[in-house]
Amino acid sequence: AENPITVTPDDHLKRVVEIFLNNPFRRLPVVEDGKLVGILTVRDLIKVIADMNIERSVEEYVSGTVVCVWDGMPLSIAC
Repeated sequence: AENPITVTPDDHLKRVVEIFLNNPFRRLPVVEDGKLVGILTVRDLIKVIADMNIERSVEEYVSGTVVCVWDGMPLSIAC
């Protein structure tokens, strides 16, 4: 890509989360002084969350909306 979305080592995790939420990719280049210094993944963020030892049930995060489709379903019906 001509102008890929990147972060720097000093960016806040909130920015990284917002980028992942608003884009379809699961990896994010980390760049410093114009050079690639690493890759941040969705899995990396999950690890950060796991290390927080959050003691909550999933109940408050579960979506009640579930749409089941199969590979042959016409798009007009799926939407």
